[in-house]
Amino acid sequence: MSRYPANSTARQYHDADGNPITLYRLVRAEPDWAASRIQAGEAAISQRDELLAALKLAEPLVERTVDISGYKTHKERRVLVAVRAAIAKAEHP
Repeated sequence: MSRYPANSTARQYHDADGNPITLYRLVRAEPDWAASRIQAGEAAISQRDELLAALKLAEPLVERTVDISGYKTHKERRVLVAVRAAIAKAEHP
């Protein structure tokens, strides 16, 4: 039986038999699973950092393109806003 209410958004974990289990007990019972989750998280963080670096390189190029054209079309503005939003989201997840 879960200790969370039925409508809870808390993540629920299950053991190999499908029984509800706390994360702490799951880590203790399945250290290989825990290690794989940590490695996947580290890989995701590394990928996010690479994408953030690429976005930061792209931002001035997009800005310069918008400035060179002398006007900002709707599409150019959308691209610039999207790049800046992606940078903000990656910097403050």
